[in-house]
This record gives sequence, C-alpha cells and structure tokens, in this order.
Amino acid sequence: MMKDELKSFENRMLVRVLKKNTILRFVEMLNKYVYLLKEGCIQIAVMNDEGKEVIKYLVKPGDFFGEISLLGVSESDEDYAIVLEDSVVHFAEVEQMQKWINIHPDFRTKIYKQIGERVRRAEDRFVSMNFKDAYARICSFLTEFAYDFGKLTEKGYEIKNFLTHDDIAKLTATSRQTVSSTLNELRDQKLIGYNTEVIQIPFASKLFRTKSDHN
Repeated sequence: MMKDELKSFENRMLVRVLKKNTILRFVEMLNKYVYLLKEGCIQIAVMNDEGKEVIKYLVKPGDFFGEISLLGVSESDEDYAIVLEDSVVHFAEVEQMQKWINIHPDFRTKIYKQIGERVRRAEDRFVSMNFKDAYARICSFLTEFAYDFGKLTEKGYEIKNFLTHDDIAKLTATSRQTVSSTLNELRDQKLIGYNTEVIQIPFASKLFRTKSDHN
C-alpha cells in the first residue's frame, strides 16, 4: 500500500490523544470503530473469571486494533485498552472502513495481513506456553519486543522500558518474580543491557538466534 494512500485514509479519520495510564472501556465503542495507533503503545487486556488481568497483545505504532469487526465478528466487549505511553490514535466507524477496504484492495490486504499476523502470534503464544519453559518464553518475548518497539542501533536494538515486570509476566504466562530473576540473569550474562529506562539487546546476543525464523 502506497504511503500517500494510507496518509489519505489517516487524514479522513478522527484523532484522539491519549495520556499514559488512560483506560479505554470498549463496551459501547469496540465494535463501532476501528483504531489505528500512530504513536505510543497500547495493550489490550481482559479480566478472567478469577478476576485476574490477562494481557492479550500489545499494539505498536502502525497497527490497527478493533479491526476484527470488519469481518463481521464482534470482539469481546469485556476487552479494554491500557495506554502504556502517551499515544495518538486515529479511528473511524466500521461502516466507513468497510467502504474504504471495498474500494481499495491494497488497504484491504493490509488489514487482512495484520489480522493473520495477530492470529499467528496468538498461536505461537499458545504453543510457547505449552512447550517452552519460562526462561525460553521470556527470551522469545524480549526478541519480539525488540523487533516491534526497539530502535535499531549499530550494536543491536534499544527499547524504551515502558513495561513492568508484571506486564511481562502476564504476556509470557510466568510470574513477576520469574521475570525479575530472568532479566537479572540475562544482564549478568551480558545477553541484554537492562535498567529502568531501556532494554538493550546486542546483535551478538543468543536471543537473536531465531531472527531468520521471525522474519
């Protein structure tokens, strides 16, 4: 899809600036609008039957969310979004988006490709939880986190550290204590650089051994 064409769609969408820690409840909004994250980071979460928060996925800049409604499928109205970084969100009504994707096949392809990627990641996460130990799951997450949110440098990737240990635990089906000990272990082994501000993953780190698989 041409950048100027996507820009044209963005210009026709409504814009909302969301501050960090804002919580969006989708009970009345989710299946009426499709959202495009332009800046920041948003996590989509749900509360399970035991009252425990489950993080379903992170939304990175350039990603849509709420797009499943374009397939005529209603998303769970129990989902909610938490703004992890000050964010800029573009959004449009589902009916309008459906008109655009019917007229512009490249736009439709972009939407469907993202839906497919999200399904693939959900499947990968399911397999990971069943066949990988906690250490491997956390390492896999860090690699994916670097690709999605990291800045490429001469030595590797640098990611702003806006996730708590509890967030990472929820995304990897581990405990906060396990995340803390694993990050410390990786730092001690010089496989990552880590502090409260940034996470750095050098190209030489074994975390990138599966880079070709990711691409």
